[in-house]
Amino acid sequence: VHLPLKGDQDWIGDTSSLAIRRFYNIEKKLSNNPVIQEKYRDFMKEYRELNHMSATISSSRFIIPHHCVIKEVSDGIGLRVVFDASAKSHTGSLNDHLLVGPKLQKDIREILLNFRQHKIVFTTDIVKMFRQIVVAPEDRIFQHIYWRDSPTETVQKFELNTVTYGLACAPFLANRVIQQLVNDHGEQYPLAAKVLTEDIYVDDVLTGASSLATASACQHQLINLLKLGCFELSKWASNTPALLQQIPGESSTDVVAFDDSENPCIKVLGLQWDPTTDEFLFSIKSPEPVYTKRGILSSVARLYDPLGFLTPCTLYMKGFIQELWKRSVDWDEEIPSDIQELWQEIIKQLPMLSKLRIPRSLQMRDNSRCQVVGFADASTKGYAAVLYLRVETQQSCEVSLLTAKSKLAPLKAATIPRLELCAALLLAQLYSSISKLLDYLKECLIPPVFFSDSAIVLSWLNTPSYKLKVFTANRVDKVIELTSPSTWRHVESNDNPSDPASRGLLPSQLLTHRLWWSGPDWLAKNIHEWPSSSFVPLTELPEMKKVSTILIASQTDNTLINWMSRFSSYLRLIRSVAWLRRWLHNCKHIGCCCCRMRTGRLQKYECDEAIVFCIRTVQFHHFLRGSSFENVQENFANLSHFWTTME
Repeated sequence: VHLPLKGDQDWIGDTSSLAIRRFYNIEKKLSNNPVIQEKYRDFMKEYRELNHMSATISSSRFIIPHHCVIKEVSDGIGLRVVFDASAKSHTGSLNDHLLVGPKLQKDIREILLNFRQHKIVFTTDIVKMFRQIVVAPEDRIFQHIYWRDSPTETVQKFELNTVTYGLACAPFLANRVIQQLVNDHGEQYPLAAKVLTEDIYVDDVLTGASSLATASACQHQLINLLKLGCFELSKWASNTPALLQQIPGESSTDVVAFDDSENPCIKVLGLQWDPTTDEFLFSIKSPEPVYTKRGILSSVARLYDPLGFLTPCTLYMKGFIQELWKRSVDWDEEIPSDIQELWQEIIKQLPMLSKLRIPRSLQMRDNSRCQVVGFADASTKGYAAVLYLRVETQQSCEVSLLTAKSKLAPLKAATIPRLELCAALLLAQLYSSISKLLDYLKECLIPPVFFSDSAIVLSWLNTPSYKLKVFTANRVDKVIELTSPSTWRHVESNDNPSDPASRGLLPSQLLTHRLWWSGPDWLAKNIHEWPSSSFVPLTELPEMKKVSTILIASQTDNTLINWMSRFSSYLRLIRSVAWLRRWLHNCKHIGCCCCRMRTGRLQKYECDEAIVFCIRTVQFHHFLRGSSFENVQENFANLSHFWTTME
């Protein structure tokens, strides 16, 4: 592939001094940690052995610095070398001159929800995905680095031959290559093509099927299709051990062992999954008790919850951070003592969330009917929306928490009805975001139902938006655009599971909160057994535009007629009009030859023109423009009128 440069190569600058300085710095740091130093060397050694980089004698002085990223893994410490393509030269960095490319990967929430619909699932990883994609030789001039295995050796310049970690365009290039592979060979492997289009996030594959035979066929197609692009799959895991036994020998080296009692879980897009019990869970340790805004924000940010299972807790902690903003606490300033105790209680309870076990499967069965049910609510602290999936068969009805989301109420005070409307909009947007899952379920899906405990919001949704004020009208329009007003119903506050998510809960409260995890009890019953809604749209609503009644009366005021009526003598009127018309005539011909100007005594024709002007003015005033004498009332005929040819 070629690097997607914005222009030609004239911009290439000199980063050699920066790169060599940073190389010496990282080398010095590594010497203080032999374990990390050895892993760093092993990483670069493997890079060379796989021909992903090679020595070069190019005279280019554009060199990319590099450093390592370390994280704890189950078997020790994981290390990856990252190349800093954002390092600046006097002409900018490499990333400054690269096009990022469009986003080709799916949303994490969408992929995880698709993963939950299958009965039999498996996960796998594309081995060194970026590094299997070769960069065009003429573009490798931008991918030079400094390296040596030992401080006793001479620093050498190397050229990276493949797509490189740290380039702004790397995710796009990797996903685009997979996309092209599907375009070229997808017809031969339809199951694998669908997986690589809809169930992959960069190099992580999460997919499944309703039967072992289909899952096995999908697995083999995936291996064969990716092999055409020289990609290899590893780190296989499944909730069905029989599926793993069918993996070819060359691909089964990294299969996760399920009998490992110490670490039976794996990560799927950052979320913990136990394949043996087929459940999602959270591994949360109590953070260090740091009492500054920076430390607290860092602790809260570590709580990764892409599907929103912990929404009531995350809103509670976000509200805690908002309180620090209200009190104008500086980043590294110790928080006030009165809220230190509250933070101590929060971090004390956080590990309790590790007890949660959330079934991955949505319990979908053959001949079942599926329905999405949503709830929205708001409080002075924030507003939230939650979606459940009902899977109804002839014998039973299973309810699963699909996804949820919350937002804090703004610092600028807003009315509860406005916040309730924002919650309804959040619910509509959340429902829209799971459209891919709904496409999978369309054959068994029945219309959704959305609940709010706000009679005002439900009344707004049934009111033409042009009658509402701008803030309300805009949000009502968006809600109606994403959902139908007929799908909205009223629910009692005690039965609204989004209520705790809008107020916040401590971890100890969330663990046993039945309403949050399963919804109201009647949600698992037949829809005909649900409480009947006695909601009647309100007639008097806030946020309505004021209706102003305006009466417009037209009054004709002709200044010229008023002026003419002031003359007591007809002759004086005619002469005054004639003089006025002469003056207007002369004004129009200033600068022209003298013969065009009117001078001396008034002439007869000027008086005749004045008479005609007066008659026309009077007639225009008393008869409508465009009317003819035939349309005038009959009593006009009784007047002593006459016709004249005077012009």
